[in-house]
Amino acid sequence: KRVELENLSLVNQMKLVADADALATVHGQAMAWVLFLPSVKRTTAAVEIMPQGGSNDCYKSWCDVLGVKYWRVHAPLSHSCHGTKISWLSCNMSVNVKTVLGAVDEAMSLVVRAMNQ
Repeated sequence: KRVELENLSLVNQMKLVADADALATVHGQAMAWVLFLPSVKRTTAAVEIMPQGGSNDCYKSWCDVLGVKYWRVHAPLSHSCHGTKISWLSCNMSVNVKTVLGAVDEAMSLVVRAMNQ
């Protein structure tokens, strides 16, 4: 189910993530939602889309500590960022949809297997 969190109140955002089995988002503040995944109650997963060349492991570390299964997918920066002094954190990415969906499928397969045990 695709949800745009910005259309929900903060309380409803927290409830939604606390009921979720997985989270998929680009690197940045949205990955902080892994803190609300119910990893203590059941197997949960996170897929982070990281800009090519990005090497920030903070959310991977959070997932490791919380017990959230973690996948990372790299995506190239959009052409508008090439040759500029703009930080990669301010650039759009061009994702390979098959690669992202493959990571999401792996994550959800793991969650479903854990549920069936």
